[in-house]
Amino acid sequence: MDKAAPPSTYTAVGQTITYTDTIKNTGNVTLAGPFSVSDDHIGSPLGTAFACGSGPLAPNGTTTCQASDPTTQVDLDPAAGPKPPTPP
Repeated sequence: MDKAAPPSTYTAVGQTITYTDTIKNTGNVTLAGPFSVSDDHIGSPLGTAFACGSGPLAPNGTTTCQASDPTTQVDLDPAAGPKPPTPP
């Protein structure tokens, strides 16, 4: 699985981070699906799985999904400074 989360840093409350996850079937059999992704930066509560493709997913096939999350004051803790989203 690959993950992208632009912007690479954030500096304000309410700035949207859009996480894009790509799942690839690296096996040699078709996967039926549905698929889901858990991410410790997204969901309520954080880490709640969200849908990422219904399937089927053929060998070497991919499916992509997105989820967004706004930054909060906690994300901007002055002790930590601006920080990038964390890939898996």
